[in-house]
Amino acid sequence: MLIRKEQLAFFPEQQASSNGLRLTTFPQEQSIDAVEEAADKLRPVLMIGKEQFAFLTEQQSNSYELRLTKFLQEQFTDAAEELTDKLRSEVSAQIGKARGYGLLSEQEVASYVISAWLMGRNFDAVPAVQKVLAAQTSPGMKARFLEQWTNQVFEELAGGT
Repeated sequence: MLIRKEQLAFFPEQQASSNGLRLTTFPQEQSIDAVEEAADKLRPVLMIGKEQFAFLTEQQSNSYELRLTKFLQEQFTDAAEELTDKLRSEVSAQIGKARGYGLLSEQEVASYVISAWLMGRNFDAVPAVQKVLAAQTSPGMKARFLEQWTNQVFEELAGGT
């Protein structure tokens, strides 16, 4: 089977001209095998399969889990006293819960995990929190609510309203 030059507009051939500039020309006819070979050259060099993508996603998730664990240990003395593996396991569980509520960005998830650390692992059972987390509102608004709510509780506990 032959292909006409109109069909090959995306497979130009480069030729040097007398003045050193490169001219783009299009072949008059070319077989389908030559077109497929040229198309193979244009394909991306890196193709990621489903298994590779899953592996990369898991590695990124593990990295975030570890960074969030270290953040808690750096910011809260009681977290620093926890065994890293035990704390990381708890952080992982809280990340799962946060994602279940639709919190997906690292910042949104961190707001949830920090609230869980400060307020207790089942803080999401508090009716006011439960109502907001279950609402059809943006993840950003849910995260901001958690930050404000947690701060408000601590301010009230400290005696400042």
